[in-house]
Amino acid sequence: MFRYLTKEQKRTLNVISFVEFSRMLGIFLVIPVIAIFAEKFTSSGYLIGIAVASYEISMAIFQIPMGKLSDKIGRRNAIIIGLIPYIIGNILSFYGNTITILIVSRFIAGSGAISSPAIAWAQETVETEKKSLSMSYVGASIGLAFLMGTSFSPEISALLGIRSVFLISAVVGLISLFTAFIPRIYNVNLTTSSVELKRPVMGIRVFVIALISFLVSVSAFIFFYLLQIYSVQSYGLSGYSFILFLPVIVGGGIAVIFTEKFRNKGTTMSKEISFSIMGTGLAVLSLIAFFDLSPWEISLLLIPFFTGYSFYELLMIPFLSRIIRNKDYGLGMGIFYSFQFLGSATGALIGGEIIGSHSNSSIIQISIAVCLLTVVISFLLSTRFTSQSLH
Repeated sequence: MFRYLTKEQKRTLNVISFVEFSRMLGIFLVIPVIAIFAEKFTSSGYLIGIAVASYEISMAIFQIPMGKLSDKIGRRNAIIIGLIPYIIGNILSFYGNTITILIVSRFIAGSGAISSPAIAWAQETVETEKKSLSMSYVGASIGLAFLMGTSFSPEISALLGIRSVFLISAVVGLISLFTAFIPRIYNVNLTTSSVELKRPVMGIRVFVIALISFLVSVSAFIFFYLLQIYSVQSYGLSGYSFILFLPVIVGGGIAVIFTEKFRNKGTTMSKEISFSIMGTGLAVLSLIAFFDLSPWEISLLLIPFFTGYSFYELLMIPFLSRIIRNKDYGLGMGIFYSFQFLGSATGALIGGEIIGSHSNSSIIQISIAVCLLTVVISFLLSTRFTSQSLH
C-alpha cells in the first residue's frame, strides 16, 4: 500500500520513522524495569511511583509547548531540540545512585517531548488523502519499538544489568539526533478541502479521544507497574523475561493482523477502540491469577492485554489524523500526547500508592477495580463520541 507514496515522501517518512523508532525503543526498554530499578534505592512505594511517573509527567507538561514550538520553528528543529534533554536525562539515570537523581533525570529525559512534532512532520509530508497512510508508516515503527523494547528489556537487564537500558536509550537517542539532519525538508502544498473547512479548530472528538487515551494509559501503567514488581519478586528477572516475551510477540502480531483486516473493511473507529479497550480489560482480570499460576500460564493470560493495547496504539494516531485540521497538527497532537502521558503518570502514582498503602492480599483486587473502572468509562466514551470511519 506504500507504493502510492513518492520517493521523496518515503525518504522523509523513513527518517521520521527511524527517529520515532529509536526514541520509542529507548522508552519501552525502560518501562518494563524502571520500578525494579527504583527499588534498589528505596523501599517506599510512593517514591517508586514518583520515579516511574516523573518521565510521564514531564512528557505531559512539554507536549503542548513542543507542539506549538514546532509550529513556529519547524518540525525538524523542534525534534532536534527535544532529543538533547532525552539523551542527557538517560545518561544521568545511568550514572545516578539515589532515588532523587533517578526522579530528576527521568524528568529531564521526558522534557524532550518530540511526539507531537514528529507526527505533525509526517502529516505535512503527504497530501491530505494520504495522511492515514503516513500514520501507518510511522505507526509501524512505533509498534516494532514497543514489541522489541518490551520483550527484550528484561533479558537485557538480566544479562547486562538494569542500568544498561538507560545507556542504550541514550545511544539510540544520539543516533536519532544525527538521523534527524538527513532529509531535506519536504512538505507538500496542502490544499484546504471542503471537509477540512468544516472541521472545527479543535473539535470535541479530539478532547474525547485524548481523555480516552488518558484512561487507557492509567490502566495500562498500573498493569505494567504491578506486573514487573510481582513477577520479579516471585520469579526473578529471568522469569519476568519469560513471562513477558510470548504475550508481547503474539499479542502484537495479532494486533497487526486485525488492524489491517479492520482497515480494509472500513469499520468505524468506535468499534475498533472498543475492541482494544475490551482486550485491555480482559488482561487486567488475569492479575487475579498471579499468585496461583505458573509463569507459563501467566504468560498466556497476558496475551489479551498486549493484543488490545497494541491494537489501540496502532489505530489511534491514524484516526486522529482524520479529525485534526492540517494547520492544527502540532497543537492537536500535543493535546493528545499530554493526556496520554498524564495518564501514564497517574497510573504509576496510583500503583505506588497501592503498593505503599495496602497489604499483598488486597493489592491485586484494588488494582483490578481501578483498571476496570477506567476501561468501562473509556468504552462508554468511545461508543458515544468516536463513530467515524478511518476511511
